[in-house]
Amino acid sequence: MIDHRPYALGKFIFTGDKKLYIRGVTYGPFRPDLNGDKYHNPRVVERDFAQIAANGLNAVRTYTVPPRWLLDAAERHGLRVMVGLPVEREASRCGASSVISVRYIDCGFMPQQLRRIATQAASSGSAIPQNIVSPSPGAIA
Repeated sequence: MIDHRPYALGKFIFTGDKKLYIRGVTYGPFRPDLNGDKYHNPRVVERDFAQIAANGLNAVRTYTVPPRWLLDAAERHGLRVMVGLPVEREASRCGASSVISVRYIDCGFMPQQLRRIATQAASSGSAIPQNIVSPSPGAIA
């Protein structure tokens, strides 16, 4: 069971007072199905996450905001989730060769816009699960 939300402190990630070593893989998005869903059905995701956890990994990174059921499945398997936000694609359009090197404000994003994008992406009508990796202690509330 995951009981503390991870947070960045300096160049490290912690849960509670313990350093968290991320060992993970990317997951999805996949080719949309007939309904436009970019993630497999829950049964396939459960199988994938069981295999990921059985191989000693503790995290998955998505490049789009996954459905809530996928976050719940990850938590059942003890996996943390690093969720990609739509703003990453926008940054590549402003000439950034790498998302890592881009300063979003240089691309015209204001802090309020970034907060709005993150809030919209995270809202699902229920509490944010503890397995979401947040860039800073107060970034996701």
